[in-house]
Amino acid sequence: MLLFSNPHPESVRQGLFMSERSSRGFWEILKNIEQRGMGNHNFSWDEEGIRKTVSLLLKGDYDMPLLFFDCLYQIPSNKPGDLKKLFAHRSGDFKKYIHEPGLERIGKILRQYNIKTVIVFTGETFESIVNKPGISKGSREKLCEFTKKAIKKDNSYEIFIKCMREGGLIQQVILPDLDSCVTAIKVMDTRAKYRWKIKGLSTFAHVLNFALQYAHKREH
Repeated sequence: MLLFSNPHPESVRQGLFMSERSSRGFWEILKNIEQRGMGNHNFSWDEEGIRKTVSLLLKGDYDMPLLFFDCLYQIPSNKPGDLKKLFAHRSGDFKKYIHEPGLERIGKILRQYNIKTVIVFTGETFESIVNKPGISKGSREKLCEFTKKAIKKDNSYEIFIKCMREGGLIQQVILPDLDSCVTAIKVMDTRAKYRWKIKGLSTFAHVLNFALQYAHKREH
């Protein structure tokens, strides 16, 4: 599962995750990284192009393991913090009516489809599903450091995963009634998808590539 915080209103209108103009580069990165399975798909952003992409994803008609795309919060907003503004400050209503039901829903999906790995993009969402507040603090800096170490050693997947475990960015998912072993791996947030290039690719692309390798190995 690729788990985001919440959908953007424009993406909801278009009918495809990450289809608002500022986020479309995500799909090109997913297409072009080493663990690609959509290399032959041409992304276009007119109505017909989006329909073809949605059809590809729904059918699972690509070479990589089946990807689930979901959000912890289903209510569209420009950013997650906007949702909290809908409720009185310190009332606990956001947690009661949005946050906790979101966690419960994600747990049900993980159980239903026997998903073993959750790739998480935002720190707050990662901390929520592993029930460890503050564990993602400084994650951008850590991910840059871990990527540089891995690339320096011939793009070593093993070194990257070792660093991620030691750095607390791979954790067991802790959700209500989830009795199976599900692992969450924190990746770079999508706002940083073009930053800190190493050997022609952004750190975001390298990290997502390593995370997809990790998910693939857990499925097998």
